Amino acid sequence: MLTKGQEEVIKRRRAREAMATSVRENNSERAIKDNSKRKEIRKNLKQKTIAFREQNVPIAVVIVLLGISLIVLKSLITFTSPSIISGDISNEGGLIGPIEANSSELQSLSLQYNLPRTNNKWCSVTALILDENKNFICGASKDLFYERDLDGTYSEFHMRYDIDITDSGKYYYQIITKHSRADHLPQKIHFDLSHQFLGTNFLYSYGIIFLIAGALYIFYIFFDDEVTRTIPDLTNAKSKNIMLKWAKKLAPLVLIFILLGLFDVGYADSENAPASYFMNDDTHYFGK
Repeated sequence: MLTKGQEEVIKRRRAREAMATSVRENNSERAIKDNSKRKEIRKNLKQKTIAFREQNVPIAVVIVLLGISLIVLKSLITFTSPSIISGDISNEGGLIGPIEANSSELQSLSLQYNLPRTNNKWCSVTALILDENKNFICGASKDLFYERDLDGTYSEFHMRYDIDITDSGKYYYQIITKHSRADHLPQKIHFDLSHQFLGTNFLYSYGIIFLIAGALYIFYIFFDDEVTRTIPDLTNAKSKNIMLKWAKKLAPLVLIFILLGLFDVGYADSENAPASYFMNDDTHYFGK
């Protein structure tokens, strides 16, 4: 027979156990609800991420393809430009021409001078344009070099001179060289003068810009890949429609670049240096 005190202890113990059980059940229910809520949030986030990618990946792909297309178009125009004259001249310099220009045309003179790869070598190469009476009109210069030290070798053997010939007539290109050593070995400088039907600097510059912009856009789209690694299907109707829509939006840009190239916008002529937004590969232009 339990005493009154013992019964009281048992009652309190049972009450505590009942309370503990209730707390555990409540915690378990709350945990289930929280887990369910987290799953729902993650599911919604995943759906939103997939929808965002389905909408934006096709746009990013179009931007990347536009950049690649501009660079490829630039390369095709450069490599298919007809050669006016090519050959070799002495590394002491010389005269190229006469060159007949029947109308305004964009000419590109490419010089390749492979300096000997022994010790450090340097040569300043200047290309001048002369009229039919061999009077100076304008020109450009660039330092070519070969250097070697403990960290490695550094070299530049190529010079390119782009010039918009605005008046018809006969012209000459005069090549002048200045070497770092007077006892340099006799060598040949290879030259190739070509006629470009279309200026390509805008195509190349903006091709690089669009390519980088598209790549960064794709990186941004897939930055949260821990949510889902789903890659949209670019072959379905929705993706194709988005790509076609944005291709039509960006197509006028290509037309603008082509028109700018047709009118040789930004290129040097007999009175003006090339526009500052062009990369001239360390070639320095000058006039009278």
